[in-house]
Amino acid sequence: MTASHRLHTEDEPDLDPDTAVPGDGTVAEQAARPSSGRRGVIGLVVLLVLLGTTVATLVLWLVDRAGEADRAAALDAARAAAVALSSISAETADADVQRVIDSGTGEFGDLFRQNLDSYVQMVRDSKVGSTGEITEAGLVSADANSAEALVAVRSEVRNAQSPDAEPRLYRMKLDLVKEGDRWLVGTLNFVS
Repeated sequence: MTASHRLHTEDEPDLDPDTAVPGDGTVAEQAARPSSGRRGVIGLVVLLVLLGTTVATLVLWLVDRAGEADRAAALDAARAAAVALSSISAETADADVQRVIDSGTGEFGDLFRQNLDSYVQMVRDSKVGSTGEITEAGLVSADANSAEALVAVRSEVRNAQSPDAEPRLYRMKLDLVKEGDRWLVGTLNFVS
């Protein structure tokens, strides 16, 4: 009797893959079932993919948060520079002009540094008093090293010829650059 025509007893498992019943522990079922080693490798691959996805998501979130904080810092610097420029008094001219200089770099900073003494003297001689406040401000564009902001300022201005405060409105376009961890005004233009 050949192996394929052999009679089976009830205690013997059926080894014919075509007649095997699922779950009866036949060789065909055991071959189709992944080994515990293969299951472990698949589990490890799935775990690594999930871990990689989580890390990538976290990194993107942190980069976005850092960019958001950087944009907010640039806008804060633009606001501070606009207030410094529009808030000058004859009594505190040296400190007021120094605040403007400290907020600037490049063309903007050089303008005030080169004319510091004459600017302070003009403010004192004219008895200028000006207090500015931001009414609107926003970033037009920003990247890691530069930003452009538009700022609207309302200022109360008085001087020797007009001792009563007169309201003035200014709109400024500020180009900012990042130097180290500080945003500074590189150029400032009044816009209509």
